Amino acid sequence: MTFNRSAIKWGSVVVGVVIAFVIAYGSSVGVVTGYASYLSMQAKGAPDMALINSFAARTAPTVTSIFMGLGVLVGSLRAGRKAKAAPFQNGLTVGLVTALVELALNLSGGVSMWTLVSVMLALGGGWLGGKLSARGAHEYDLQNASL
Repeated sequence: MTFNRSAIKWGSVVVGVVIAFVIAYGSSVGVVTGYASYLSMQAKGAPDMALINSFAARTAPTVTSIFMGLGVLVGSLRAGRKAKAAPFQNGLTVGLVTALVELALNLSGGVSMWTLVSVMLALGGGWLGGKLSARGAHEYDLQNASL
């Protein structure tokens, strides 16, 4: 298999990467916000910020890493389906770019196990999203050819 850089739709790839990060980091914010809301209902007022900060420090890297794979899958499916010529390459590029950006963002704070999990899930999500979008494009081409 050759990698044709001219077939990459960079606009769709960038949108796919943004989708991946919004899902990954948005889910982390959502989980911490849900926990803070739960604490505020228990306290019937302002929650304890020390508990919220402790919870966020423990769970945010895990939640972000897990949802990184899902976010890249969604973003790569979108990019792959938008690209008519090379859907697999566009989906895989979303995974590669997301993994590189995630690695670059975490280099300043030190690479942890969860950073490596995020990178691996981003690459896997990009590969799977590219494969699924390529399969869908191939089936679409076969349906149109028989008409």
